[in-house]
Amino acid sequence: MFTEVKGLEIMSQVNLSAFDVFSAFIEPRLLNNWFCSSSNVEPRMGGSCQFSGPYIFPSGGSFEGEIMTFAPPEKFVFTWPMENYETRVNIILDEKGARETRLLMAHDNLPPELDLLHLEKAWTIYITNLRLLLEKNSMGLRYNYEKTPSPTCNIRINLYAHPEEVYEALLIPEKLDRWVTTSAQVDPIAGGIYSWGWAKYGPVSISNLEKNLQLVLNWQHAKEKSIVSFSLSPRKDYTQIVLNHLGLLPEQLPFYSQKWTAHLNLLKTFLETGNAYTHTTHI
Repeated sequence: MFTEVKGLEIMSQVNLSAFDVFSAFIEPRLLNNWFCSSSNVEPRMGGSCQFSGPYIFPSGGSFEGEIMTFAPPEKFVFTWPMENYETRVNIILDEKGARETRLLMAHDNLPPELDLLHLEKAWTIYITNLRLLLEKNSMGLRYNYEKTPSPTCNIRINLYAHPEEVYEALLIPEKLDRWVTTSAQVDPIAGGIYSWGWAKYGPVSISNLEKNLQLVLNWQHAKEKSIVSFSLSPRKDYTQIVLNHLGLLPEQLPFYSQKWTAHLNLLKTFLETGNAYTHTTHI
């Protein structure tokens, strides 16, 4: 019986040279801050690449891959064993200017039963942290795949932006379309429509809002209803967001814990670099 091999492509823009971006995939001092906690890479064709730590998708631990293509600074391909499949990670860099590189990550030869949405969020977390590290010497959230999700979805993140900038990024459709969706609709009043244009789940309306301080959304997932709140707290040099997703079923917690980690990283990348654009394709 023929089984279709699945794949995932994510494209992003990095405001650095291709050489700088390429180095993030082979130098442990960088890898250990955005992809894993420990690494060893032999930078040559046929070389070994070893990665370990709780941030390794899908359940932490370690893996050893082989470098299939080593062509700095344009292309880097390595294998990533998953469930008896030799999956491949293809990194293709296209330098558009002195400080502008298009990064294309294609992860293919995936196990048919692998949940592509979970892999997509894993790579979103990886790539946003790579960008923040390289462009701003900053870090977003990392997702611990070895840790059992807490019984509540409560996540904090520090954003180097003013509270009004953060609030606008959560409420103005043109800004929402630059980090979380491409079809936001917002009527910025209590009871007003609030949509990210997602088909199966997402926000549907505003429950409450307080300018520059809080936004509370009514959330729908199939027939299940829940509440999402963003609470903003100004600090000396940054704004802290506390996200609470209330009313989730226990089986939904792992999905939303990873998903909100990815989306908050996208918000941080947008606010701190000016561009969080990513284009994702399931192949």
